[in-house]
Amino acid sequence: MDNFGIPYLKCVADLYGKPEREVYRAYHERNEIHKADHLFNFCVSTQALKDYLLEELGILDSESRRKFHEDWSNNTLISSVGGIANLSKHFVLRDQKSRKPKTIKTLGANPTKSEFVDIYSHGDGELFAELIVASDWLIVVESGEEFSLIEFTRAVLEYWRNIIQENGIALVPLGFADLSGGSDA
Repeated sequence: MDNFGIPYLKCVADLYGKPEREVYRAYHERNEIHKADHLFNFCVSTQALKDYLLEELGILDSESRRKFHEDWSNNTLISSVGGIANLSKHFVLRDQKSRKPKTIKTLGANPTKSEFVDIYSHGDGELFAELIVASDWLIVVESGEEFSLIEFTRAVLEYWRNIIQENGIALVPLGFADLSGGSDA
């Protein structure tokens, strides 16, 4: 097996599918804590796209990587992802030199409620919708801009999709079965 026993994460395109699946799970999750787990997993996975992209492009030396890292640290959404990912992995983030706690660029991730539309079918092809109120998360980035969990994750995925494709890497859209873990039917 490649990648130390992780058979399906062999390239940037493979890793990109992981946060897409996490967004599907987060959107459909109704439990506040489980939804937060999906947000953390999404952020850790998208944070890893940095390393995957640079490796796949063969950009290995620090000087060549610097421009990418500057762009990422200056992007409000991407630095918010980094803050959430790192806080989910570490108890306290500390400055490497002073060892003092660092502040992150994400101002908050707070539980909230949002309206969702569930769509059902009786199996005869007829669809019906039901408006529900369910757990959600409100992510507040450094600029003060607020995003629901789905808005935040979609904006981050769009950013990465553009960067990946601009660098000549093809992405294959995931089907329903890939997202849900079920069948396409």
